[in-house]
Amino acid sequence: MQIARKIQKPKMKTKNINYYSSIGTVKATLYLDKRRKKKDDLYPLKVQFCHNRKTCLIPTGIDIRDEQWDGKQVVNRRDEATLNRLLMGKLLETERVLDQLTLDGRLNRVTKQSTITNLVKSELGLYTPTPRGNNLLLPSVIEYGERLPGAGSKRTYKHTTQLLQKHVPDIDRLTFDDLTAGWLRNFESSLTQAGLGPNTIGITMRNIRAVVNYAIDMEVTDNYPFRRYKIPKAKTRKRSLTVDELRELFAANVTEDQELHLDMFKLMFLLIGINLADLYKLTEVENGRIYFTRSKTKRLYSIKVEPEAQEIIDKYRGKTKLINVFERYTNYLDYLSRCNRSLKTIGETEIGKHGKRIYKPYKPDISIYWARHTWATIASDLDIPLDTIAHALGHGGNTTSDIYIDFDQQKVDDANRKVIDWVLYGFR
Repeated sequence: MQIARKIQKPKMKTKNINYYSSIGTVKATLYLDKRRKKKDDLYPLKVQFCHNRKTCLIPTGIDIRDEQWDGKQVVNRRDEATLNRLLMGKLLETERVLDQLTLDGRLNRVTKQSTITNLVKSELGLYTPTPRGNNLLLPSVIEYGERLPGAGSKRTYKHTTQLLQKHVPDIDRLTFDDLTAGWLRNFESSLTQAGLGPNTIGITMRNIRAVVNYAIDMEVTDNYPFRRYKIPKAKTRKRSLTVDELRELFAANVTEDQELHLDMFKLMFLLIGINLADLYKLTEVENGRIYFTRSKTKRLYSIKVEPEAQEIIDKYRGKTKLINVFERYTNYLDYLSRCNRSLKTIGETEIGKHGKRIYKPYKPDISIYWARHTWATIASDLDIPLDTIAHALGHGGNTTSDIYIDFDQQKVDDANRKVIDWVLYGFR
């Protein structure tokens, strides 16, 4: 008996094709962008891809919390299935666009990160060219600075504007997309050659970074050149007095003019280093305390007026303002300059030729702002907890529990009393 054999067809050899490498395009992935948190602790999900060593991000329009992302898909949400289908669709559509741009050669002709991103966004129907005026750096720096609440912050941005105008020849045409790490280094070099110090340069570059971050938040640009540029830092020189130095200053033999400004320095110290801008605005003491909204943070603040501070207030009581000297100045900055000049002359004096007075100051670089730093330094030396010092100075966060009027105010009052007793009377 002959056994029939089953004739097998020869197997066809198939080629294992790698989809992405075969067409030379770029693979896209989903990415939770946690660089800047949105309201309600939300972060934007984006499609991420890399081309020519440039990482580009495409918005998906979906925001989730950190705990709702496991690195690949949305979790811990009732609508997670729907969101994941939408995200998969956006991911596949982005990859389709990358494939097409690679095949027709357009993707390989661009190397700038923002240009690559905008090219892909344009193909996806997500990119609307921004009018050039809205994308210019200089007008944005000016506008950003004018929107800030503090007068000091406004001044620093005005100075940044002036430096850009002076040291960047094409500043009127410079856009956010033109900024690179190399441009930032060249600008820094120009400022250094102009004789500006590291602190001034650092403030200038941080101001530019703040404006760039704001432009990214407003979706004016995706370009962030500060990833490869480090802002220069300089050690901040000492701006505080020791207890002995402070006692020597308070006991100094001063002229009538110096006495006024020294009293203002002393009053600021006794009021926990209150900023001059806030002291200038005060009009009255209520139930033994002063209440005000800080100029810098726009938050409610309260300080107990100790007897030593009340004595100085009574000495200079004004009619329309708490301190009468401020009634002679249209703004606190005018008085600030006058006060600082006077403080720098306090010390020993000699009479030179023709009766000219020669000053040998205790601290030739002192300013009224030293009162604030000195209070904090002495409080730390007295082992007052750092969180109490932070609340006393107004360095808390932005949460409701950190608002100073809600903090255990007695802790701050006790800390100030402890500092005053040690400085003025030697009690610890």
